[in-house]
Amino acid sequence: MEVVQQAWSAPIVHVEPCQRLFHKLRYAGKALTKWGRKLFSNTKVMMHAALLVILHFDKAEENRQLSMREIDIRDRLKKKAIALAVIERARKKQCACIAHIKEGDANTRFFHLRVNARRRKNHIHRLKDNNGWVTEHDAKEEIVHNHFKAAIARGAPRSCDFNWDGLHFEDPELSDLGEPFTEEEVKSTVFQMPSDKAPGPDGFTGAFFKKCWDIIKEDIMAVVQLFGNLHAENFH
Repeated sequence: MEVVQQAWSAPIVHVEPCQRLFHKLRYAGKALTKWGRKLFSNTKVMMHAALLVILHFDKAEENRQLSMREIDIRDRLKKKAIALAVIERARKKQCACIAHIKEGDANTRFFHLRVNARRRKNHIHRLKDNNGWVTEHDAKEEIVHNHFKAAIARGAPRSCDFNWDGLHFEDPELSDLGEPFTEEEVKSTVFQMPSDKAPGPDGFTGAFFKKCWDIIKEDIMAVVQLFGNLHAENFH
């Protein structure tokens, strides 16, 4: 929270709400990445060191009774090793994008195989067009671009339309659509998002927006109000 607070409080030269939110999210992302590297860079080394000390305590206990001080240190090291194992498991799970795994499964080799399989699956080796198969990156990019350009292009003008008067729809009450969004509505929407998925290309999961809501809510509300005003102008 402190890392996000410091990054979010950094001076921003932009005034437009969307630009301010974009740059604040970027600053927060860089700060969290730097913080995470310092915190988790030596996770495996720390875990193996803790397990090694625990092993020495276990061997010493075979020949003598451990003191209360030694027992306390061993217990704390065990808790630390479990916490580090959970962190490493979560990192591998995130890289492998595995939604459901067995409790206690920490098979690192399995996660590495899964990550490599996803990488191979996502790679497009070749594409085919009217001229045959292509394997060069630029040629594949051009085929994909032309395909979606044709797929989402504006269609030809329609020669007929629905007879809306004959359908006898009742006129809905839409006067509330022009009302601005309240903070309670926005917060409720944010907290309904899945915590383990990112809502957009910024890479921040729902857990970030929920955990840091008190820090980021003013900028979120500014963007929401901006789009709300634009919507109200178009509606009226």
